[in-house]
Amino acid sequence: TGVLSTRKLPHALRWLGFMLGAHSLETVDWRKGLRQPYVTQVEFLKIVQDHTDAGLELMRRVFRGLAVQNGEGPMRVSKLPAALKLLNHCYLGDYQAWLQSNMPEMWLQKGSAAFDFHHFRQIVTGCRTLARERLRRNCGFLDEEV
Repeated sequence: TGVLSTRKLPHALRWLGFMLGAHSLETVDWRKGLRQPYVTQVEFLKIVQDHTDAGLELMRRVFRGLAVQNGEGPMRVSKLPAALKLLNHCYLGDYQAWLQSNMPEMWLQKGSAAFDFHHFRQIVTGCRTLARERLRRNCGFLDEEV
């Protein structure tokens, strides 16, 4: 019928990789403005876009808070665990493996390497993908919930 129950909406968002609740600082009030106990496909896509925008804004704030030159310069790799913990503590177990396989030059340099916002976004997106894949393998549950 092209609609999704609002009871199932958080599960759909989680399935897409938006970790809701205590695992993430990313918050979007998707219930605001809803009058029905369901959302249409267009409303669902708008909610997903709102979560995507909120996630990007949160990434920008975290990067600016930890990068050199008051956020205008690059961020050191040594600050990456703190940044990922602020974004979503579930990413802490994934970033080393993701860096090793996708950015080996940065992984090999360890604490002396630095990266710009574009690379930071790539790393966070890679960690989100790994967390989402793990969530799907566990039938919608995080490792600590299994």
